[in-house]
Amino acid sequence: MGADVLDRPSFRKRQDFLLEEVYSPESLEDIPIPVNGKQKTLSKLKGSKATIVMNIKLDDPETVTQIPALKTLVLQYADQGLNAICFPTDQGDYEPDDSATVRIKVAQQYGMKSSLKGPIIVTDKTDIVGKFTHPLYRYMTTNLPNPNNITRITLNYEKFLLDADGQVLRRYPRLWSAERMEKDVKAVLAGQPLPPVDPQWLFAWKEADKEATRSIYSFRKHYNFYDQQEAGADWAGTKAEFFTPGSNAPRFKSVTKGKPLTIPLPE
Repeated sequence: MGADVLDRPSFRKRQDFLLEEVYSPESLEDIPIPVNGKQKTLSKLKGSKATIVMNIKLDDPETVTQIPALKTLVLQYADQGLNAICFPTDQGDYEPDDSATVRIKVAQQYGMKSSLKGPIIVTDKTDIVGKFTHPLYRYMTTNLPNPNNITRITLNYEKFLLDADGQVLRRYPRLWSAERMEKDVKAVLAGQPLPPVDPQWLFAWKEADKEATRSIYSFRKHYNFYDQQEAGADWAGTKAEFFTPGSNAPRFKSVTKGKPLTIPLPE
């Protein structure tokens, strides 16, 4: 670590850049995932042989690279059993649209249509870090920390590759676009072991570790996500409206459907 305050161990500890206790759900396939205001189980959304899970943020500059690459890969291998589940979130830099609008924009701007039948599903906005981390993300991150020995998501567009049963196999950094996952995906679809990691994959994770403390699109505690008192809600509004005046505590008024979308949390 250098002299930069952002590199100090004390700062990284406050950011929860650490290893967390492994979470094992009672039934992985029964984990609920919010889509269109309803709960769908992972078993209904995952691919028959493989699934890519990725968090998205539409105003992040990486969107123009990451979403088209994911769309291309998934459509190429969809008939072989590949699906993708994309999670928008209000954590990290703020997402001003509600979930329905996010799905519309993804379809209009990138031609990536979300459908409960697959092969691509864009969920409702979900907490993926902090106290109310979604159970699927809690499972994936705690069972497969990144190579920097950090459990939680630190940047948009991190990706996870799951097998036919939903077991997490490999984790990919922000700048590792889906097209670079093709060898791994082909191996899983064929029922073969994953190939050795690419040395550039390790380098990309080292770069992600630097970006995690500096990018406005990183998930920085007390900067763009907080110790919330309740789970995030699916709503739209301005960034100013997202915060209570004089406080960093998020407020969730103007909620789509009139009430927050709740998800069962692990014990």
